[in-house]
Amino acid sequence: MDERHFSRRMIAFLLCLAVAVAALGYGVYSWLNTEPGWVTIEARGGCGPEFTFRYLFTQGGMEDTDRHRTLRNLFDRLTIQAYRQFSPAEVLEEGTNLQYINAHPNQNVQVEPVLYQAFEQAQAYEDRSVYLGPLYGLYTDLAYSQDDGEARGYDPYESPEQAAFCQTVADFARDPAAVNVKLLGDNTLRLEVSPAYLSYAQDQGVETFLDFGWQRNAYIIDYFAKELASQGFTSGVLTSTDGFSRSLFAGAEPSLYSLYTWHEEGRAVVAGQVQLDQIGGAADFRAFPMPGQEGRCYVREDGQIRHPYVDPEDGLCRAAVPALVLYAPDKTCVQLMEQGRRLFIAQNLDRTALAALTGEGIYALAVENGTLLHSDPAAEVQELYSGYEAQALPYSKRT
Repeated sequence: MDERHFSRRMIAFLLCLAVAVAALGYGVYSWLNTEPGWVTIEARGGCGPEFTFRYLFTQGGMEDTDRHRTLRNLFDRLTIQAYRQFSPAEVLEEGTNLQYINAHPNQNVQVEPVLYQAFEQAQAYEDRSVYLGPLYGLYTDLAYSQDDGEARGYDPYESPEQAAFCQTVADFARDPAAVNVKLLGDNTLRLEVSPAYLSYAQDQGVETFLDFGWQRNAYIIDYFAKELASQGFTSGVLTSTDGFSRSLFAGAEPSLYSLYTWHEEGRAVVAGQVQLDQIGGAADFRAFPMPGQEGRCYVREDGQIRHPYVDPEDGLCRAAVPALVLYAPDKTCVQLMEQGRRLFIAQNLDRTALAALTGEGIYALAVENGTLLHSDPAAEVQELYSGYEAQALPYSKRT
């Protein structure tokens, strides 16, 4: 090797080494040190990719750095726990979950409180959507179709065989004598399935009687909010990719909400932005695909969309409008989801019933035939999509 100017090269090397060490040290410091402001808390496993968690740190320094680390580990555990509990397919090496319940009909099963409480809430609202499990699987298969030819084999609107299957499962799902979860207390329940339904399920290859389907993340995000608050984390915002959101703040924070809808050109667009003064929880029903939501909807070549909002009357997917949002300063996602599901899964939007929700402190946004409807007297509509108009619905004083 050329040894000329060795001292100069050594000095240059040491200078480069010093710069590299300083840069590395600053990078590690920046990574470990939490500055005041909004930070995205990422979960590495479970259902973490389906949620965005933004948290506001106010102190900075080592105190918030320690809280950041604790919060990250806590959220990671919660996403793994939620995924395992609500999965109709995940087989656990230890413990029980939704898959275990499905695999052990007519047997007493002790479950985790989060799952038991989900069934309690569904029953309190007389909501039997969870019994549509076989149909959610069908619509997922449909959503992953590569083309219309493949989709026809799954689409009940195109296949008489699948239409008959949907109707039969819907009939079973509505009948408590055919299938029902009996709550026995002490986090113990029993999935009761009639001999007729068991026989039909065996003939059809059905293994999933229960599935929370499109409702799942409403239960999960409320679970996150409850657990985070119990650990003293109360200044963040949780959102799911499929439209549910919760604010952890004690009081509702003003926010700018973007309402999406489906454009006739075959893409999701922002119908308008609405300045909201009070939003603690929100349920956004979307009968169309959003970017990054593979396996949720299928768009046919003629523009028709198949989505997961299944009508319990006949098992067909149905939506009164492309987009509907319910929000309130003091409601959970499950409460808003339950209020909105009957309005959304319908032939037509019942504007009177939608406006009446304001008497319960629940406000609405919807897109119907190029009109952005809103029932919040404080809502300020901005940035309407070209050709769209805004219309206020009548509202009642809160009871």
